[in-house]
Amino acid sequence: MDIKSTLMYNYLPYAKSTIIDRALPFIDGLKPSHRKILYTMYTMGLLSGAKTKSSNIVGQTMKIHPHGDSSIYDTMVRMSTGHDALNAPYVESKGNFGKVYSDDLAYAAPRYTEAKLTPLCKEIFEGINENAVDMVDNFDNTTVEPKLLPVKFPTILVNATNGIAVGVGSSIPSFSLVNVCTAVSDILHGKITNVEQLMDVLGVPEFTTGGYVHASKEDLIKLGETGKGSFVVSGTVNLYSDKIIITEIPYKVKTEQILSAIEVAVKNGDLKEVSDAKDETDLNGMKLVVTLKRGSNPRDVLKKLNRLTPLRSSVSFNTQLIVDNRCKAMGLLELLNEWISFRVECLNRVYTFKRDKASREEHILSTWEKIYDHIKEVVALIADSKDTDNDDIVCQKLMQTYGLDEAQANYLLDLKIRAISKANASKKLNELTSKRKDIADYTTVIDSDNEKYKIIVADMDRIIKTYGHKNRTNKADPIIPQPKEEKVEKVDDSTVNVILTKSGFLKRLTSIRDITNYELPEGEEEAARWAVKNNQHILVFTYDGTVYKIAVNDIDAGKGPLKDEVYKLIGLPNSHNIMLIDPAGDYTKHFNLVYPNGRGTRVYYSQASGNRKKYKSLFEECQPGMAWYTFADEFFMITKRKKAAYCDLTTMGMLTRRVAFKVARVNHGDVISELLPVSQIPDMNLIDIDKYYKGYTVCINSDPFYELPAQESEDDTSGTTEVALETTVETTENQ
Repeated sequence: MDIKSTLMYNYLPYAKSTIIDRALPFIDGLKPSHRKILYTMYTMGLLSGAKTKSSNIVGQTMKIHPHGDSSIYDTMVRMSTGHDALNAPYVESKGNFGKVYSDDLAYAAPRYTEAKLTPLCKEIFEGINENAVDMVDNFDNTTVEPKLLPVKFPTILVNATNGIAVGVGSSIPSFSLVNVCTAVSDILHGKITNVEQLMDVLGVPEFTTGGYVHASKEDLIKLGETGKGSFVVSGTVNLYSDKIIITEIPYKVKTEQILSAIEVAVKNGDLKEVSDAKDETDLNGMKLVVTLKRGSNPRDVLKKLNRLTPLRSSVSFNTQLIVDNRCKAMGLLELLNEWISFRVECLNRVYTFKRDKASREEHILSTWEKIYDHIKEVVALIADSKDTDNDDIVCQKLMQTYGLDEAQANYLLDLKIRAISKANASKKLNELTSKRKDIADYTTVIDSDNEKYKIIVADMDRIIKTYGHKNRTNKADPIIPQPKEEKVEKVDDSTVNVILTKSGFLKRLTSIRDITNYELPEGEEEAARWAVKNNQHILVFTYDGTVYKIAVNDIDAGKGPLKDEVYKLIGLPNSHNIMLIDPAGDYTKHFNLVYPNGRGTRVYYSQASGNRKKYKSLFEECQPGMAWYTFADEFFMITKRKKAAYCDLTTMGMLTRRVAFKVARVNHGDVISELLPVSQIPDMNLIDIDKYYKGYTVCINSDPFYELPAQESEDDTSGTTEVALETTVETTENQ
């Protein structure tokens, strides 16, 4: 046999069998192995009642699925509630079924575990005994099994399905059950007509392990259009001063992989800040604890963890499935429309089956309509047949006399004589009326796609209410590839003075003579002066959440006129958006940013400690003049309506990036107008601050708003070094 014949008669049939009968899912969201296991459990009566041994289920499944018991059990484990691999699991488990996020938490042998079908499986089997789907022979023609399951919701987009066949691979994204069902309803109501509208409803892919999907709107639209896409996924962490606790990790990532990567990085010297990393996962959920050495910055360590471990990884999707016995790539909107067509066909078959059954019953019941006025004669005729034992003759007489067909006549002959009465006839005629109404209703559904759509929408609403739950996975901003950090030339660390003028110019003074005798040009005033290292930076914070870095060594130190205007140095069109200018120092500082509504954010200088000149999204964007900052952690907030509240943030631990917290309550229509650090209050110990803890309950009747006993006090000259340009919001702190 030549190579062409070998490929045609051996390889191609094998490849087709692998693709269609093994590896890829169908429109019902199931691979053949999944379907065979679930159908076996259904025939075993495990949709209700008690659980049975998993080994029993495996053994019964082998009657229609001639594979090894281990492969069957592996598949069943993945579909279980205990394993946490599916958003909507099909198998209710008892015993140790392992965890999808850990190799060490391996599942027990099937003889030690038990299982049954989850209540959700009512939604995937209803109609299977009413010709909803085709039944086909099993591998040895000893029984039959469904070719598809008549699923009532798009399981194909709810439970993640992956498969690799010969030359074909599929990885279909999974979404929240609530969002998928809502999308189907919106499509049928005409609310969703394009991919953009669809993705607004579906959101980001949903994973049982939680975490975050970093995706832009454009990325999601592309996924909806093509069914293909790649996204960065990250875990959920809590930062503390001495440790990092990981509670969620990316899907398909194992906890052992993360801990192993940390161990390797520590050995290689890439994670010198880490002293220990261990798995403290228990019945309450996942918990990986990374202990830090004293003095370590948890934010910097987290950046390294994201780079050196699978705590931040990627996931790719390629939506391909079997439709009409062919492998087909689809976008998500096309896929949902295909599922709707499949569901419509299932309903058409079910209601056709119901109508045919009802029509047969109606035909028999119509017998009573024909004989109602002749009950006594019919009874007498049938009684004669009992005496003569000649049913054929009586059957012919019934047919000829009362216009019955053979089935109706035989129906009467099979009845007991006492059942043929006026009372029973009246009862049967009522059943006949009801049956004809059912037939009319069934016919209406069969003849109208809109009626089928109504049934589908009602199913979606009921499934959402019954089985819906809160989304586990959250959307995050896309990860923008950072440019390679530039190598910084060695700069001497001598101390210099940097002057900031009121109009926004910077000047570097390097010599002792300049530091002590430098005079600004006429018309300029000194706004601030800092003694800094020549190899350090000046930070410029803007209202859009960006911080720019100006190298001290790059600031003009010449004898000529002022020429380094701040906004020009950082590439802005003007200075209107500048909020704060301050030396970076050793990057250990932070300030608290408070918005008009009483919400706040803590901004850490360490977020800009790298070699890049610009860092975005350090805090929530705001308009100039609509945010107030303070370096103090104890301060009073004063509102436009002259009310005050005391705020103490000294006990707050490290906050994760951009985490907003409620500083104090702001009454409706009121806004914060200024902040007053307690360092600026002469005798803070004489003020009763308890009344200021309850929100804006104290009206200000004097200036200053607090009252102190008449006494002399020294001026507070501690001040701070932060400076805002005249074009920005004024701060209540000393300039």
